[in-house]
Amino acid sequence: MTTVSNVVVLQFTDNTYFEVSTFPLFGKDKVIGRILSFRDITESKKSEDLLRDKERRFRLLFEHSNDAIFIVKDGMIQDLNEKACTFACVTDHAIVGIELNDLVNNDQLELLHTIIRDSIKYNFSKAEIQIKKANGEQIDAEVSATLVDKKDLIVQLIIRDITERKEIERLEHENQERMSLIIDNINCGVVVIDANTHEIVDVNITALEIVQHKKEDLIGSLCHKFICPSQIGSCPITDLGQSIDTSERVIIRSDGTKVPILKSVEIVNLSGRELFIESFIDITDIKKTENELIDAKINAEAANRTKSEFLATMSHELRTPLNSVIGFSDLLLDGSFGELNDKQGRFMANISHSGKHLLNLINDILDISKIEAGKMELFYEIFDFSDLVSDIHLMMKPLSSKKNINLEFNMRPRSIFINADRSKLKQIMYNIIGNAIKFTPDNGKVHVDISMKDQILLLSVKDNGIGISSDDQEKLFHPFVQLDSASTRKFEGTGLGLALVKNLLKLHGGTIDVESEQGKGSTFYIEVPLNLKEKDLNARLITDENSEDIVQTSTISSADDLVILEPENSDGSEPLILVVEDDPNSRELLSFMLNDAGFRLILAEDGAEALEIAKEVHPFAITLDLNLPGMDGTEILENLKKDDCTSSIPVLVLSSLGEKDIGMIVGIVDHLTKPVDSDRLLGLLSNLVTKSGKTSFKALVIDDDPMVVEMLSEMIRSFGYGVITAGGGQEGISKAFETHPDVLIVDLMMPDVNGFDVISTLKSDSRTINIPLIVCTAKDIESDEADYLNSNAFTILQKGAFSKEDLLGILGKLEKPSGEANSSGSCKGGM
Repeated sequence: MTTVSNVVVLQFTDNTYFEVSTFPLFGKDKVIGRILSFRDITESKKSEDLLRDKERRFRLLFEHSNDAIFIVKDGMIQDLNEKACTFACVTDHAIVGIELNDLVNNDQLELLHTIIRDSIKYNFSKAEIQIKKANGEQIDAEVSATLVDKKDLIVQLIIRDITERKEIERLEHENQERMSLIIDNINCGVVVIDANTHEIVDVNITALEIVQHKKEDLIGSLCHKFICPSQIGSCPITDLGQSIDTSERVIIRSDGTKVPILKSVEIVNLSGRELFIESFIDITDIKKTENELIDAKINAEAANRTKSEFLATMSHELRTPLNSVIGFSDLLLDGSFGELNDKQGRFMANISHSGKHLLNLINDILDISKIEAGKMELFYEIFDFSDLVSDIHLMMKPLSSKKNINLEFNMRPRSIFINADRSKLKQIMYNIIGNAIKFTPDNGKVHVDISMKDQILLLSVKDNGIGISSDDQEKLFHPFVQLDSASTRKFEGTGLGLALVKNLLKLHGGTIDVESEQGKGSTFYIEVPLNLKEKDLNARLITDENSEDIVQTSTISSADDLVILEPENSDGSEPLILVVEDDPNSRELLSFMLNDAGFRLILAEDGAEALEIAKEVHPFAITLDLNLPGMDGTEILENLKKDDCTSSIPVLVLSSLGEKDIGMIVGIVDHLTKPVDSDRLLGLLSNLVTKSGKTSFKALVIDDDPMVVEMLSEMIRSFGYGVITAGGGQEGISKAFETHPDVLIVDLMMPDVNGFDVISTLKSDSRTINIPLIVCTAKDIESDEADYLNSNAFTILQKGAFSKEDLLGILGKLEKPSGEANSSGSCKGGM
């Protein structure tokens, strides 16, 4: 009898599982039925399903891991994933069943076995090793070994390729070594600081020498204990948010000494760690030198002030007596107190000549001293260089005529506007042309050529004189150098003129050069920047470069034909008005009004044109708009009032500015140096007489030097003017209020109440504000003083450098009617 049973698993609708076993039931050796056995296996079934799911997931992870995974038993590879195949397989899974030793070279075998033994012993082991791939390539790898079956001693190896990481570490190590090498060999101290903790990480040898500490004492210490102790809690970078700190700080040495340093800080990031690289140098010697330089600077400034005070005193003390020597000798030579016999006249002329020669020497020495001390100041103004050429021609003509020298001036174009110090350029030309005449023999020739190119004034002075050797040319412009003692006995001089010329040109940004040959003559070449903001100011004045016309300064032709608007039934004698206005409507309105009133008119649209026309035709009056393009009305006024040809022309300002007296704001009418030209001074006085309607004219002379007062008084009286004198500033103020003079002549350097006090007082009082004021001083005028005087004084005379003719010329300007003020011929003409 057999007992065959069947076992099946049934799943019921409620998701339960039963194992059903059936057995046959026998009776008398016959199957009479079957016995069914049910066993609930629901939980067991769920556990099996979960286990299979886990196995599936594990396999997925195993196969798709980024790391190579090997399953090893007894040194043999039992299984491996897809990534492991790229390491060790030639064909898929060809390595299964072979020894693990094939993964490494012989020198790495012991390390690999150690990793496996440690994992069996400690359940886990990890190390870095070199793995040999199937293609023979060696790679750096990180091997993690885990015991996964203690019974069968099965180990799982996870191999991770760390080749890139090892390369990065290698490069970083090289960079660190390179930085350490640089830091240790750099000439300045270097400290590496952790940006977060402020602990010192590294320090170079130079830093150790500066701080005088051992390296072990610094590493790990707070930087603020040694560097910038005053900045604890206020670090410029971490606390104040500054990216870089470059400044002077201090470090503390082991003995507590504070050492000044110049420190720079850079922020770097190395291996994810933010560091401060602080470099510094010991500036103890620099600070010592700096303090010495400061002391030297203070001493030099004190010495410079002393020198300046000495120069000012010398200027006053030397020029004042020379003023009397020259002034009184000229008065006697003029026959103001009777005629002199021949011997007396000759002796007096010698006195005057020697005084003037000494004055020139003093002026040159003072100018050189001011240039060397950086005290020489330039007073820039825009003017037509042709006017300066005319003045020089008139000054040089007597010198050239005395030796019968042909003095020629060639200027193209006819007018060249320049922004420069007029008096300094005049001094330069006087020196160069004067030397050419002095060193040219009788009946010789001196040719002066003036032109412009690329905003540069070009001037050449050529003579056929004694010439200069090539050796002497090298020292020609050195001060106090006289080329030949024999020649200096024949040609008087100090050796200062050309040195002064070169320095004055240098202040203007100009240059001077010379070409010369002994026995044949010399040519001096001068270049001076025009320094004009309006580059096209001279453009319309440039004539054809191929023109052969030579323009002589004594016969400079007038401008192109001008259009004169005449009133109805004009006979050409009506007063001529120059209207300067850029607005067409305003010009038309003024034209109608003035023509209708019986005036003749000339119209100008800009400043340059207006200045040229004013000098050409010398109009009866000028109407001027201040708001002009390019050269504005204020600049035009300044140029009109500083030019002998146009200074006496009445100007009616048409402006919305509302100034009570534009003339007072604009400044001086003229600038003269003593000896004063009496004709010019008297011309100015005559203008004032006419304007005031008085029949007499009196001048108030204010000076603390009795000889100066006497000399000026005699000069003025010789022309028939009245004189009031005051021996000091306070007396002068009182007499000005009492007598109300027609003009004031004031010295600046007086005790107690000086000339500036006098000017300030009289110009702030309504009774005396409009009295013309002439400054007569031996003082060197500073720039701020010049600005003040230009706003308040009629003109400035330098003691020791003016003649009777200069003084009387100014007074004549003030006295003569405006239409006659320039009848002497210095202007270009009239209409």
